[in-house]
Formats: sequence, structure tokens, C-alpha cells
Amino acid sequence: MTVIERRIELLNRKRTQKSNAEPEDEFTKRKMAFLDTLLSTSKDGSPFSTQELYEEVSTFIFEGHDTTSSAISFAVFLLSRHLGIQKKVYEEQQRIMGDDLKRSATFQEISEMKYLDMVVKEALRLFPTVPVVGRHTEKQYNMNGKIIPEDTSLNIFLLSLGYNEKVFPDPYRFDPERFDPSNNGEVHKPFEYVPFSAGPRNCIGQKFALLEVKTVISKVVRYFEILPALDELESKDGYVCTYFGPYRHQKPPLHEYDPKVAAMLTLKSDNGILLRLKERK
Repeated sequence: MTVIERRIELLNRKRTQKSNAEPEDEFTKRKMAFLDTLLSTSKDGSPFSTQELYEEVSTFIFEGHDTTSSAISFAVFLLSRHLGIQKKVYEEQQRIMGDDLKRSATFQEISEMKYLDMVVKEALRLFPTVPVVGRHTEKQYNMNGKIIPEDTSLNIFLLSLGYNEKVFPDPYRFDPERFDPSNNGEVHKPFEYVPFSAGPRNCIGQKFALLEVKTVISKVVRYFEILPALDELESKDGYVCTYFGPYRHQKPPLHEYDPKVAAMLTLKSDNGILLRLKERK
């Protein structure tokens, strides 16, 4: 019996046991897990079939695989080039994890890693895992004097949004502290910073994804010092070598070991992420 089938059987049994109880039941007393939400949802008055449940759960799990690995890869790359920032991440790990840096972090400890959170947000600004999102107009819109007809497909280039110097001054600089809440760093107008898209069709798994990314990077930093592929590739001025961004700006030069970013469904590097790992003693 599969996990889904066992869960269906369990919830049906609980419904039967509570059939004569008050309306407050298994689904209303607590926040529902994703699978429970699907099991309690109907389509055209009928519950999802087992096959439909399989498909929805598979989409939720596997669609988040490439995006999460992309976020981790580019964040680790940035830490390899900016050793001063990596040092701050490691010092935060020492402060939160105490003497045993090899153990697994708890949910509470991951939540306390505020500087790591800023690092991840800044990495997603520079390298959004989904570079383009689409929307479709249901009516005609006037956008800054431009008429967008009804029934029009729009592509929003998130990769360029992160390099908007009106929102992010000095956008080519890797500066996690621009997201420091104590400096009003998280105060953005709607749609200025949307690495997970926005609105009712934003990423359903964004909180889980951020938790995954922080958990992995936390462990990597505690086990290894992340170094650039070559010592001379360490960034001394904080700038990131990338050819994306507003075209009117001078682009920093690319080295053969810099990521050759490919803006596909998920942001990738055609030549991989090149760096070195040195085990911490």
C-alpha cells in the first residue's frame, strides 16, 4: 500500500469515527499538510482520484528539485568568491550551533540563521532560479501608457528585475546586508523583489524551498571552507561576474571559470559551478 493510499484509509477511518461529533474535525483543528489539503479538495464535486493525487504530489516534489539545486549551486558559488561574507555565515553557524558543528540543525536553529537568510535572498536576486514567469491577461490593461490587449501572454524577465539600480543600488555587487531588516532592507514595494513570483499564482513551495536551501548551505559551510576555483578569482571589491542585467551598463569581464548562465526554465550554468572545498578541522 502506498503512502497516499495509507493516508486516504487513515483519513476515511477518522471521518467515520467523528461522523457524529462536532463539525470541528481533523481538517479544521490544525493546519493541513499538502497531501491532506488535496485529499479534502474536490473537483467538479468529486474528490481527486488516486492517479490525480499521484500526479499532483509528483509535481510538487519534482518541480522543486531543479529550482532548489539551482539556488544552492549559485549561492555556494557566490560564497566561494566572497570569503569575507562566507566567514560571517560560518561565525553565525558557530554562534547558533555551539560546540557540535557536525550535528543536524533543528528547525528553530535554521530559523535563527538570519545572516544566512540574507545571503540566500541576495543570491536569488542575482541568480533567480526561475528567470522568466508568464502571465495571461483576462482584460485590457493600460500599463504606464502602453495598452496591453485582452488575451495576451506576457513574459516577465525576473533575471533583469534583480539588477534594477533604482531598487537595488550598485546591483552587480553581492551584498547580503541590503536585505538586513534592521536597515529596512526587506522593505520593498510590491513586485520589486519576486524570486518566487507573486500574487495568487506564486510558488506554492517557497517556504519549504528556502528551508531546504538554508539547511544544505548551513551544513556545507560547517563542514567545508568553500574556495574559488583559482585563488585569484576571489572577489576583492564585492562584484559578481555575470553578463546579465540592464544592457546600458558595463558588464564585468567573464573568466573561463565563471558560470556561463543559461536562462532556461530553470537557471543553470552551461559549464557547471567550478569551485574547491577544503574540509574544516
